This record gives sequence, structure tokens and C-alpha cells, in this order.
Amino acid sequence: MIEKVSIENVLSFRDEETLSFVAKKERSEKTSNQLYNSVELVNGVPLLKCVFFFGNNGAGKSNFIFALRNFAELVSSFKKKRNEKIPYAPFEFDDQTKKSPSKMSISYHIKDIRYTYRVDWDENYIRYEKLEKKIGRGKDRCIYERFYNEMQDTTEIIFSDASIDDDTRYQLKHSTISNTTVLSVISELNVPCTVLKDNFDFFDSSLNVTPMRGISLTGGLPVGRSAKEVVCKEVILGLINDIGINIVDFDIVKHELPKELLEKLNSIFTSEEIEKERYQEVATFIHHTEKYGNKLLSESAQSDGTLAIIKLMIAFYHTAIDGDCTILDEVTVGIQQKAFSRLLKFFLNIAGRSQLIFASYDYSLLEFEYMRRDSVRFFSKNLDGVSSVQTINLKNVHKNLNFRKYVLQNNKWGQLPQMCDDDTWVEHLDKYRNKIYHLQ
Repeated sequence: MIEKVSIENVLSFRDEETLSFVAKKERSEKTSNQLYNSVELVNGVPLLKCVFFFGNNGAGKSNFIFALRNFAELVSSFKKKRNEKIPYAPFEFDDQTKKSPSKMSISYHIKDIRYTYRVDWDENYIRYEKLEKKIGRGKDRCIYERFYNEMQDTTEIIFSDASIDDDTRYQLKHSTISNTTVLSVISELNVPCTVLKDNFDFFDSSLNVTPMRGISLTGGLPVGRSAKEVVCKEVILGLINDIGINIVDFDIVKHELPKELLEKLNSIFTSEEIEKERYQEVATFIHHTEKYGNKLLSESAQSDGTLAIIKLMIAFYHTAIDGDCTILDEVTVGIQQKAFSRLLKFFLNIAGRSQLIFASYDYSLLEFEYMRRDSVRFFSKNLDGVSSVQTINLKNVHKNLNFRKYVLQNNKWGQLPQMCDDDTWVEHLDKYRNKIYHLQ
């Protein structure tokens, strides 16, 4: 689970911003409900299972998510050539920041250890890299620290953890080039180094930054080919029924491409390439009706809302079962509020060391009956294009007020769009109409 994230000079985040996912002393009876427990105590730290990013369009929510996705890729992608570019997107409006490194740091928990991992980079070099660990109430201890010497064009790695043997240190020092991280190198070496492999796995597989459109039904729907899939399928079908959708079964089937299309592909691709693409997997669903019985419909025949709900079920289930951290952008598009509420309750009920992070401009989420005030983060952007993040001071927002109404009426955190007043808007409409009128 993630404890905090710091970001600086990445996209619209010019200045350092730190997002903490540590729970505060929320006193509401609803948020302390054991059936829908929203906090997990990890190594003595109360961590939020769900965190919500709110803000106007363009405030920086998606930029933050994009930065996390790029950071995970930076950490886990091994580069073999020095001339390969690193994903680098500094704050563009300032001449100084365009020449400065981007910086990100994440503190996260794996088993009984808290790790803090930091990287500074530009498009050509990993400028700085450090991995620390903290056990219990002890101090942070350095596992390794890595520096780049620009004058000599060399990389220096200093190991401080006794669990990394001499042979592993030697191989890492001689395999780490200036544009790749130490953690990514460990994935390419056949060495016994649990501490580094655990951290690599966190970024490679446990940190999931997924747009809704990126959740594949053909790749995610459990069709019962293993004992684990049988359980997952039963749970998802049960959830579908609980939400009021009349789907009673689903499957993944292979369809052969149309003959006409295959003939056209013959002139473009080799026979081996065509054979690989000859069959496409398609999700199919059986709907139960009172009058017509059970009817089979393909994925393309489902409504956008139904597909969105099923995708969320897949994401929530696997996040909880696998102990992952999943970050989703604009999750409520096309989903009825009560249906989303039930899915969220399902996650809170089954999740242990798992986290969901949502980004949305839909403030109806604030009406979720188990919403914690300390789980909300407001993103805003100033007139210079700089994004910032704010949390709620629990002393200033009473636990019993209508949270959604308060947020929509009080722009304390810069979360609302800066629009002109109604009178000015009407004047502008007249101008727009007159301009368009002369074109007609």
C-alpha cells in the first residue's frame, strides 16, 4: 500500500507536491463501520483503502495519474542502449524548469517493511536514485544510493544493505547504464536479491495505473478455467445480479476474421502473421428474460454503462485479492450512483492491504454514505498553469454537514471552475450569436 507520493517538475506540477494517504482521526460512526472498513493498519500506519481526486477539468488530476504511470514504467523498463530516451515531461512554461530534472518519490509498504524510493531524471540520464527501508518504529535506512557524475559521464552506486551480496553488487554496478534504474536492472539479472526484486515487483505488477478504456474484458473476465477463476466468476455474476443487471453468464469465445478481410491481409502480411491474427477473442453475455428466456449477446451489444460496471468489478476484485494499488481515471462515467456505491462497499468489505485511487470531476461521489473527509484531495491550477493539491482540515468541515453541497458552494480549495458571472455570460452569448449570425 502507498503511504505518500511526492512529485516535482513533472507536467503541471512545477513545485513539490506531496500527497499523503495516511488516515486522520475521522470520528464519524459511518466511517468506522466494520462491514465497510475504509482504513488498514499497516506497520502501525493507518492507510486509506480509497482516495478520491477531485478538481475542475485541466486541474492536474490526469497529469498526476499520467506521471505515476510513467514513473512505474521508468522504474521497471530496462534499457540496453545509452541513447534510448527516458520519458521526461517537465513543467514547460518556465525556462528554468525545462532544463531541470523531474523528481518523484514514493513511500509504500511491502509486508512488514516501509520503503521509500526516489528518482531524479531528465530525458537522457537518471540523475539520482535512492531506496530506503524502515522496519517498525526504526529510522529509515539506506539500501542503496546512486549518483550521476556529469563531468565524467559515470554512474556511481553505493550499497548499504547487508542482504545484497558482493556478487550482486558487482553485477548491478557493471550493468546499470546512465539511462536505466537499478531496480530495472535487477529484473535482467539471475541473482538472489529478494529486497530489490520485491521493490521491482511493486512497480512492475502491484502498482496499476489504468484508464477505464484500458480494462480489457477479454483479458480480465474469469471464465472458469481454474479454481481461482471459478470463484471469481461466481462473485462477479453475483454482483451483477445484486446491481440489477439481467446477465446470468458470460464467456470468452474466438471468432474467425471475415473471409474478405483475410484475403486483403494476404497482400500485406506473411502467412505466419495472418495465422496469429486469424481468430479474435470476444466477450459474450447471456441475458435472462421472462418472455424470451436466455439470450446470447456480444460485448458490442452491451450498453456503455453495463460494460463500465463489469470493468469496475474486475478491477475491484483483482485489486483486493492481489493486494494491489489501482488508480482509475474518470471511473463514474456512465455508471449509476447507487451501483457505484455498492461496488465500493464490496471492495471495502473484502479488501485488506489494497488501495483504490479515483480521479473524477463528479462530486456526486461525495454523497457515498461511507465517504471519509480525509480521503478527499482537491486539485487546482493557478493562472501560471501550476497545479497544486490540498486536503481538508477536519476541524473546518463538520462531519454532519452535507459534504457535496458544501464543496459545490464553497471554493475553499480552488476546486470549482473559475467562470464569469451570469450577467457577463449573457452578454457574451449575445456577442457569440451576432458573430455566428453574420456567417449564416
